[in-house]
Amino acid sequence: MKLFQKDYWSMNDHELALEATKYNIPHIGRAGEHGEHWFTDRDYVITRLLSRDTSLRSNITLVFSVIAISISIASLLISLFKK
Repeated sequence: MKLFQKDYWSMNDHELALEATKYNIPHIGRAGEHGEHWFTDRDYVITRLLSRDTSLRSNITLVFSVIAISISIASLLISLFKK
């Protein structure tokens, strides 16, 4: 898992569609009076991918916080029992 943000804006439509498909994000938009124009909805896909990345990063931060608190408690207990 990468900690740094991917640059979705520099991806072309095909790369962005592949990334969206990998995470089951619908990437095709339709426009026109009868929906006859199909296109890759870049704004929607990038927004969803960024939301997903932010969510994953917050989970990593939570894990690191729990580990840090556990280490602090363990060192406090060790220092109390050494006396």
